[in-house]
Amino acid sequence: MNNTKPTWYYLVLLILAGEAVFILPFVLPRIFRPTVLEVFALDNTQLGLCFSVYGIIALASYLFGGPLADKYPPRKLIAIALWMTALG
Repeated sequence: MNNTKPTWYYLVLLILAGEAVFILPFVLPRIFRPTVLEVFALDNTQLGLCFSVYGIIALASYLFGGPLADKYPPRKLIAIALWMTALG
């Protein structure tokens, strides 16, 4: 019995895993804002500054990520990005 899954199945799983990574910086602080502010001893301005720094670093990463996305296959890039996120 051959139990192979189609290649799109693995790509969908990688995409879902990548989207799960964005829950931490974007969704959770907005839903649990009072708790995040209290636990990390921040005010709204400092939390906004954290989002700004994240956005600036993301912008710089996107500028360098475009040429990499043209050079390497998406499946490999997503897998590497998820491993790097998990490690750090």
